[in-house]
Amino acid sequence: FFDFYLEFKHSVKKTLRLDRNLPAVRGAPADYSLAFSTMIRYATVAMKDSVPKELYISTELENGQICVKIQNRGGAMSDDLKRLLLDETQRHAPSLSGTGERELLWGFLLLRKWSACFDISSDNDFNAISVLIPPCRG
Repeated sequence: FFDFYLEFKHSVKKTLRLDRNLPAVRGAPADYSLAFSTMIRYATVAMKDSVPKELYISTELENGQICVKIQNRGGAMSDDLKRLLLDETQRHAPSLSGTGERELLWGFLLLRKWSACFDISSDNDFNAISVLIPPCRG
């Protein structure tokens, strides 16, 4: 994915810090792939007009949960979109106008199906989406 879009390949500083010793998670790999690709795509759009363009993705075990964090230096997410994404009762995609917002909501819904929880924050010029996923038990 990182090398598919030329602007992304050449213009974005990408840092990956992946813990390869994390436990397995329940769920369909296709669901995770689609959901995380929507988050990465949303981050690339948020960075479109930013200088510098930076994307940081990490995985780690945090309080017994697998944490996937996607951070970018770009435009901050609106408070309305944050509320919509974090609303656990949300089951449909209302009319969203921003590029990738509807897809991002669908990505959250896919992961919520596998008991994922989310945090969205902005700090030190970085915007972050953190996904906490329970590991498989037994």
